[in-house]
This record gives sequence, structure tokens and C-alpha cells, in this order.
Amino acid sequence: MEKVLQHLKCAKQCNQLNHVVVLLPLIFQVLEKELKYIYQKNEVNNQMISEEYVQEHLNDFFNLAERNNLELTFFEYVTCLALKYFNDMHLKYVSWETGLGGRMDSTNIITSPLISIITTIGFDHMHILGNTLALIAKEKAGIIKQNCPVVIGPKSQPYEIFINEAKEKNADLTIVQGEFQDFNDENNAIVAASSKILMEKYKFTFNNFEEALKIKQPCRLEQFSIKNEQGNYIKLYLDVGHNEQAIKSVLDLLKDQQIICIYGASNDKDITSCLQLLKSHCHQVYMVQAKTNRAFQIKQLLGFDDIKVLYDGDISKTTLNIVNKVCQIDQAILVIGSFYIMDEVRMVLKICQSECDFK
Repeated sequence: MEKVLQHLKCAKQCNQLNHVVVLLPLIFQVLEKELKYIYQKNEVNNQMISEEYVQEHLNDFFNLAERNNLELTFFEYVTCLALKYFNDMHLKYVSWETGLGGRMDSTNIITSPLISIITTIGFDHMHILGNTLALIAKEKAGIIKQNCPVVIGPKSQPYEIFINEAKEKNADLTIVQGEFQDFNDENNAIVAASSKILMEKYKFTFNNFEEALKIKQPCRLEQFSIKNEQGNYIKLYLDVGHNEQAIKSVLDLLKDQQIICIYGASNDKDITSCLQLLKSHCHQVYMVQAKTNRAFQIKQLLGFDDIKVLYDGDISKTTLNIVNKVCQIDQAILVIGSFYIMDEVRMVLKICQSECDFK
């Protein structure tokens, strides 16, 4: 990937973009996934990257990779594109979210961030990161950089792995500990600890807290009110929780509501555990299948007779059916799982990121 950047004369940007910060005022967030929706996933100051920019520069990367016999993954192409875009936009600070979140992650090309943050450790991407929390933590610790502060969330155990890695890298380590009511409180505590470091170590000043607090991450328990064919408004939540830990956090927040769930995930997830969890908390669970070869295939759905499938798992048809014919006015719909299904749900319901409040 460094070779591709070098050929695009972007070596300079690697130094300029070493100041990468994960912070409450989210200037940018990489969400990756489906190629045709890259422009929706890359934002600067709340403005999405244009389709024209993506088409022009992604094609440059494809050509350069081919000429140099480089085989890049989709996420590596997106990472290169994001770095090029950051450089062209002359950004001062970037909020840079990892993909796998580990040592081998392509976002790890950034070598000197202002701060690294590890929020949680859970069983995800196990075919790459490992099948125990200790192995996963070791891989996640790969984003700890020499002489750069690191903040660890309360659910990032085993701590000793991060303590040892931070000591080896001479990185100041802050562990956020305590009992929290939900993951929002946990995240707020992590942000507070990170902000304190940035203010003390780098003399950051934050003058736009009110504006920052208005920023909402798409598909992170994102809330909508959808008008159905009967003229009733239905509560809708979108969330990209795709492992057992993330799904449990969402369900805990919605425990007082009767939920109709639409679930779809990639085939590398622990589908059985996730479905069992959803079944135990939701009134009904419908399985859908994204149009990608990475999606969990409906035909593999064995031993779950009470999991419903409509229209062979078609996302658009299933969503419309549930909104217009299944969900009652005192119920809510939760669409949860892979990023792959979110854009199709948005399109079929004609909703956008800004429509985040219930009527």
C-alpha cells in the first residue's frame, strides 16, 4: 500500500496525516463496505465525498496497482482513497476508525497518531484476530504506537496485554474503569479521558462543544420515524452491531420496547449466538441477505424454525412488508447487523442521515 501511495506522490501526506485523532467532534469517519456507497461513507465536515472524486481517483489506484503487480483488498483501496482525499482537503485533524482494529489493519499505516483508543474487546473477525480474548487483545494492541498515548475502554480486558505493549512502546496508558449503565456512558467516559489527554498534552482547546454534540454517527442506534401506508408513524432503529457483544448492548437499551427485528450479517460472524440473543429479546426476528458474496446465506439457516424469512431474504421487500403490514403502532423496528444491509434499507424507505429524530 505504501508503494501505491508513493506512486501517487502521496508520501508527503503520510506525514501530514500522522496527526490522527478519535474524538467527540467527529471530522471524519471511515465506515467502509460496499464499493458503490463509498461516497456515503467518507465525510469531511459533514460533507460526503463526491461520486466523481471516488470514480476518478479510485480508478487511478486500480491502474497503479495493476501496473505494479500489487494485489490490494477492497479495504486497502478505500484506505488509500481516504488518505488521498484527506491530503487534497488539507485537513488538520482526522478521526480514523480502524477496520479489523488490529496490527494487520491497513489503517495502521498511520505511525504517529495523537492518540490511539481501543474501546472494547469482543469476539469478532476471529478467523484473522484469533479465537480467544487474549489473542484478539494482542492483535488489537498493534495500534499502540511508540511514544503515543493510548486509552483503553472498560471492556478491553485482558488489561495486562495492553499494559505490557504500552510499556514496550513507551506509550502513556489510560484505562477507563468503572460501572456504566450502558455503552453510551462507557463511550462518554472514553471520550472524556481522551479529551483530557489532548488538552493537557497537546494544548487542545474545544470551542464548539454544542456543535460537536449535534453530530450523530450513522447506523449507531440511529433513530427514525417512518410513516407507513396506514398513515401511522413507526419507530425505526438502525444499528451495525454485528457481534454478540454489540447486539447485547443495543438490546439492553431497547429492553422496554417491543421489537420487530430485521437481521443480516456477513458469513464470518457467529450467526447462531447472535440469533439466539435476538430471539430472546425480540418479539419477532426476520433474516435478510445482502447482495454480496460475503453475506450469510439464507439457505444456511438451519435449526431456527422461529426465525422468519420473507421473499427469500430480500432486504427491500422484507423491510417494506414489516413497515406496512407487520409492525404495530406500539412496536418498533430494529434493523441490525452488517453495513451491507443499511444502505438498501435507507433507500427503500427514502431516509437520510439527517432524519434522526422521532416525530
